[in-house]
Amino acid sequence: MNFIASILKWIKSTFFVEPRPIPSFDEEQEQQLKELINMINQERRINGLMPLEEIHELNVVARESSQFNYQYYQFTNKPKGITLQFRLMKLEYPVADSGEIVVNLAKTAQDAFNQMKISNNSREMMKNGFFCHVGTGKCGDFWTAVFAQPRY
Repeated sequence: MNFIASILKWIKSTFFVEPRPIPSFDEEQEQQLKELINMINQERRINGLMPLEEIHELNVVARESSQFNYQYYQFTNKPKGITLQFRLMKLEYPVADSGEIVVNLAKTAQDAFNQMKISNNSREMMKNGFFCHVGTGKCGDFWTAVFAQPRY
């Protein structure tokens, strides 16, 4: 009987992931997310582009993404998450031209922005002239920026 119990325990620990608890969200994080949007918009202005408009629904999508990454990052057998396109469809955003940047191990908005500027794909996404809306999220040291075109 102990042998069967140990096998069941091994199966549970191997195939069923227990996520980390999500830390509470505070006003300081809200201010840091605003700073990140300001830095992204400053980068766009430098490159001759219009600033992005912050949209609450995209903030929700970005926060959901950062929470998922925070909870399951340490596991190699992550559960299948809801894709960005599906999360945007729920909010009636066009999914064909949308994008998401996720960075890890960033303590401040400046750290997150610096990591975003390192990657060519992230830089190109920030400078994409088709995007008009942005949303940001943070959970622990995970930062997410979601870019989208207008809904209609």
